[in-house]
Amino acid sequence: MHFKPLLIATATILLAPVAVNSCLLYNAYGFTGSSFLNAQLIDNGNKVCSFNGYPGSDGAYRFTCIAANYAAIVYDGGGTVTYANPGGNFAFQASYSLDSTGEIFYWTAANYGC
Repeated sequence: MHFKPLLIATATILLAPVAVNSCLLYNAYGFTGSSFLNAQLIDNGNKVCSFNGYPGSDGAYRFTCIAANYAAIVYDGGGTVTYANPGGNFAFQASYSLDSTGEIFYWTAANYGC
């Protein structure tokens, strides 16, 4: 009996990472003299993360996000935002302002990455 060799071809397909652009909108507010923060993070028009409460023992505000692959951590009372989504990691600084009474503060980062 004579057997023909069986050749099995294999191919490895290498895919380059696909950049997913994000247009991030961050809005937060709190009260002067308090570490309370109410915030939301919108990625390409979708509200993906939110926070309403006080920071953890390390001072970080850890957001609740819609999926496990979205993460947001806010430091400095709401001003420095570190955010990750499937397209990459982003870190940005929000602008700070007070209302006319001086009792409510706002953090905003409008159109970051747009």
